[in-house]
Amino acid sequence: MGCGVGAFMNGARWAAAALIACVAAAAALEVRSETAARLRDGKPLTGLLSIRHEGQEGVTPPALYMAAAGPRGGSLDLVRIPPDFPVFERGPGGEAINLRTLADVYGQAYGPDRRLDRADETIEEAALTMLQSDPAWPEERGGPFRDSDRPAALDFHLRLSVGAGARPGFPREMRRLLADRLEDPLFWPRFAADAPALRARERAGRGAYELLLLARDFRRLSPARLRLSELTDPALSHRLLARVFARAAGAPEPEGPVDAEVLNGTDSDGLALKATRLLRLRGFDVVHFGSTRPLEHTTRFLDRAGNADGAAAIAHSLGCAAPEVVTALEARPRAAVTVVLGQDFASCRALAETAERP
Repeated sequence: MGCGVGAFMNGARWAAAALIACVAAAAALEVRSETAARLRDGKPLTGLLSIRHEGQEGVTPPALYMAAAGPRGGSLDLVRIPPDFPVFERGPGGEAINLRTLADVYGQAYGPDRRLDRADETIEEAALTMLQSDPAWPEERGGPFRDSDRPAALDFHLRLSVGAGARPGFPREMRRLLADRLEDPLFWPRFAADAPALRARERAGRGAYELLLLARDFRRLSPARLRLSELTDPALSHRLLARVFARAAGAPEPEGPVDAEVLNGTDSDGLALKATRLLRLRGFDVVHFGSTRPLEHTTRFLDRAGNADGAAAIAHSLGCAAPEVVTALEARPRAAVTVVLGQDFASCRALAETAERP
């Protein structure tokens, strides 16, 4: 019996020693971890999301999104980088030369050899280089893409595949895509598999821990707090990116009156006028209403001035419970918000009730 007790005590001591060693190792990793420091300081996590449509490989480039995750609020800002967005190379004197679009970059890299992986990497690098050239890009994320000898340019880099008919550029579908991903019981191993840009950090012995922290933080994201934006004009990129990073860091939305224009993208005559009357009745200034072609399937609210909350307020006034709000800045917008009424307008209860009246 004495031997049994002694063996048990020795085992307990070994277990305690192992536990202490694990805690010490975790503490050391926490101190050394770049990601842990950013999470503690409440700084946004920056990333690149590359979405490939199945069956379209080599035909169309992957859909690229810059990501800014707010670690304290569970928010996620995604900025769509359209394939026709211009990028350029720097000359010997720092001047912009060889202006091309991202689609041109992709097509040239794909080439006659059909090098799909090379094409994906090349367009991702070109997009990130363009983003990093903007003063709004975080200083500590200024290192070259995938250069492990300098500060990492990204906190995470994910590649996803979706069906050919998916429309991730619409908030509702992107929320569904993210919700499915976050609810997947295999999320953590797949997160590790989809984060190739982080593997360079394994050389410093921190790769697995960084991935663990990021996966844990992604689990806390709320798809309902997803905000979508789109780069529309190189001259407005700095303004949009500065707003996105400020919002991810917890800065409030700008306040003030919001005006709107209403465009009817349906075959229901007079719908824009009825929506205009409803919005004016609820205190919003509508500066223009009319129609748009071709017909639109989805009702959308385009934030033209950098006030997504204002666009959402207009949507809720029309009774839209889950509005499709996208920030797409314009240099001289006719109104702060463009309301595009689609064939699904009946999902906005107040508007549907108004539309039924003569």
